[in-house]
Amino acid sequence: MYLFDQLVYISAVVRRSKYCPATGVCEFVMFTCFSMVVSITIVCSTSYKKPNKTCELTFVRSAKYLLGYDSLPRQISSVDIDKDGYLDIIVANSGIDNIGILFGNAFGTFDDQITYPTGLQSYPVSVAIGNFNNDTLLDIVVANYRTNSIGVFINVGKKNFSSPIITSLGSSHPMALAVGYFNNDNYLDVAVVNYGTSTIVLLLGCNNGSFQIGLIYDLGYDSIPFSISVADLNNDTMLDVAVVNYGTSNLVILLANGNGSFISQTYSTQKNSHPSSVAIGDFNNDNRFDIAVTNSGTSNVGIFLGYGNGSFTSMISYSTGVNSQPDFILINDFDNDTKDDVIVIDSKNNNLLIMKGNGRGNFSIITTHSTGHNSDPTSIVIGDYDHDNKLDIAISNNATNNILILTKYNVFPTAMAISYSTNNGSKPLGVAVGDLNNDNFSDIIVTNNASSTVGIFMNLGNGTFANQIELNVGDYSSPDFVIVIDINNDKQLDIIVNDYRMYGVRIFFGYGNGSFTDANLFITSDRNAPVWITVLDLNYDTILDIIVAIRNSTNIGILFGSGNGKFKDVITQQIAADFYPVSIVVNDFNNDHILDIVASDIRKGGIAILMGYGNQSYGMPLIIPTYDDLPNSLVVGDLNNDHRLDIVYASISLSTVGIILGNGNGTFSNITIYSTGAGTWPQNVVLVDLNNDTQLDIAVANDYGYTISIFFGLGNGSFKQQITFPTGYTSRPQFVAFADFNNDLQLDFVASNKATHEILVNLIYFKSDFTYQTSYFTGSSPHPLSVAIGDFNNDNRSDIVVANSDNDNIQLLFEYDQGTFLNKPTYSTGLSSSPQFVMVANFNKDKQVDIAVINSQDGIIDVFLGYSNGTFDEPSIISTGSETLPKSIASGDFNHDNWTDIVFIS
Repeated sequence: MYLFDQLVYISAVVRRSKYCPATGVCEFVMFTCFSMVVSITIVCSTSYKKPNKTCELTFVRSAKYLLGYDSLPRQISSVDIDKDGYLDIIVANSGIDNIGILFGNAFGTFDDQITYPTGLQSYPVSVAIGNFNNDTLLDIVVANYRTNSIGVFINVGKKNFSSPIITSLGSSHPMALAVGYFNNDNYLDVAVVNYGTSTIVLLLGCNNGSFQIGLIYDLGYDSIPFSISVADLNNDTMLDVAVVNYGTSNLVILLANGNGSFISQTYSTQKNSHPSSVAIGDFNNDNRFDIAVTNSGTSNVGIFLGYGNGSFTSMISYSTGVNSQPDFILINDFDNDTKDDVIVIDSKNNNLLIMKGNGRGNFSIITTHSTGHNSDPTSIVIGDYDHDNKLDIAISNNATNNILILTKYNVFPTAMAISYSTNNGSKPLGVAVGDLNNDNFSDIIVTNNASSTVGIFMNLGNGTFANQIELNVGDYSSPDFVIVIDINNDKQLDIIVNDYRMYGVRIFFGYGNGSFTDANLFITSDRNAPVWITVLDLNYDTILDIIVAIRNSTNIGILFGSGNGKFKDVITQQIAADFYPVSIVVNDFNNDHILDIVASDIRKGGIAILMGYGNQSYGMPLIIPTYDDLPNSLVVGDLNNDHRLDIVYASISLSTVGIILGNGNGTFSNITIYSTGAGTWPQNVVLVDLNNDTQLDIAVANDYGYTISIFFGLGNGSFKQQITFPTGYTSRPQFVAFADFNNDLQLDFVASNKATHEILVNLIYFKSDFTYQTSYFTGSSPHPLSVAIGDFNNDNRSDIVVANSDNDNIQLLFEYDQGTFLNKPTYSTGLSSSPQFVMVANFNKDKQVDIAVINSQDGIIDVFLGYSNGTFDEPSIISTGSETLPKSIASGDFNHDNWTDIVFIS
């Protein structure tokens, strides 16, 4: 049936992402004869049917740009240079001898690059921003490596700049720039690092964009200075200079002495470290400047802590990874925790690294983000580019000729899970945590419902736990709730559980060494078992009392403490007629300094609030209806930072979490609902600050979701969409509790898995990364590999589509006039896609010419469906397989179904 041995049919659909009427008249079909048969796949297109093995992605269309040589962007700078309220990016395009400006706009994106020439064969490598003529407008200074000069572009307003004012520096090969007021004349000066002469030149500003040489400082033979930073390092109000010497592997500090000269200090960065970049910050929050350098030769970042007098400690190094090559460094409080972080470019591995500072001079890598295959990143800047009040990063990629914008930086938790058996058939339910043996490590306590025991897991000190120790609660006691607290005021933790068979609570009094007394029984009802326990001083006598919700009863039971672990006989308090509480919380909800009671009813739904009078009596209940939501678990806390208590409940009936914000006077707002997922059956709910942002988060154990849900709080009473931690298929988690099990200052959690008879310990750690990125080309050689012809805009004139391999796009050429095309829009094929071959056909029978393009690097066919006006829809994406490396493409009706199919060779 087939011409070749390895033909595979894949039913795929190519469709628009949104409706557009078809009015065109042309259809083109092109078939290519192949001279080599390697491995051929035919894709049969069937209109408007569900795709099989098809993945649709959406790409942002790239802006128009001029064809040119490789731009090779080097250093970038970021500032609102046109004073429109949006950050702009300025880049030194070393390969095409210009600077480019990408003006930011209100949409959080950038306009097309505007370029200004720096001079023939100038090879600009560094840019800096300053007001060099004191006219309130920011200007641009650039270091021209090959023409041995700096140029100043004076800002003349309205996004326009003058031709550069050139200052020659001899045979210097300027490499880096820093601006500042070095001679206190209120005219901005420039310090220049010269690679060719191993010198620093101090250029004194003349207030018109020109300079005179004020000082030449020789850094020594073969020093090869690479990077410079300036600040007042010794608190004498004069700017000092820090420079790293790549050739001699050291850091040089030049302290200004007030007469135009400097006093030099040198610090080793280690043999063959080849430092390449330097930055200044305060890493230990002592209000003294510290210095960080990238050591490209030894794969680390070096930290020099300052004493405040211009001298520094010896270098402390932090690895950037084996075989890494850190080449650029920037300092900023990137995660907004008031502690300086270090942002590094690893050019060898094409990565961005964020090293989080702890405010004590120590750093750890929390983010590693790729800058793109073979991108060769060279520099970074930081700013809020998408207007979301969070810092973003812009990166210049030298080899791929683009500026990469990384936005939406998010911190998210991940976990290392370890399970511990509670023995087969035990059915663990309630779980709590506490330091039972006073070793400063949290231990775990669980109620084993089926085996009628309490299980204790002692922490071994590193977040792992010893095998279970069991305490007998009583035959057929079926405990399902546990509290760990010092109930008898002997400064040792005790364990309280419910006993279904004996209608009471059992207390195991702790000795402080991990051992306990036998269970002491306290009756809470004469006919029903307690289902919920809470402990606090209800009658203000400084002795803890026990309050329980009683099964199948409209009452709660109260055991008033009499001291030394003894309790008076139970008294009852009705919540409301026909209201059956299953969970209770006691707190002050109307700010009268008297305790009130909140309870939930799982039978008919609703939250009941009883306001206390202070004499162990309560007012009429306020019932908040929850309708079809049947709350089975309650917790309270201040969710919106208004110093008023709010209520959170979990409901198994609708698989929801409900939020009820308090007004501070005993009344409450309407309920806000968050889903845990259909059919998940959330059980126990708790409040915790898991991500250390001082805002309360919600955690809930999802019985049939087999997960723990976390809703991160925003501090205003609302919450982010849940993230979930799996507890294992068919595990059925019932309760969750939090503690720092491995003493890393990060809370972890333990869940009781009822169906798999285990507890699951999750040690939490946080990762951070960007969730969105865009790329802006700075101009490059497109390396066109394929062309096709068609009338894309229905003007009865032939147009051209070009596959630009190195620019990762296709370009359309319209409106041919006197030897040139007047309209040249581009469409992205995706970062590092490397389009190889393009063809045109009509794939969806709308009489409009469509485009198919082969992307060799990612094994994808992009199909752009054409409109009648020469524009195209976002691409439909068909995978050819990750290892296919497709090279050429053609079309035809290969299976005679009157639909255009695609054949490609790989």
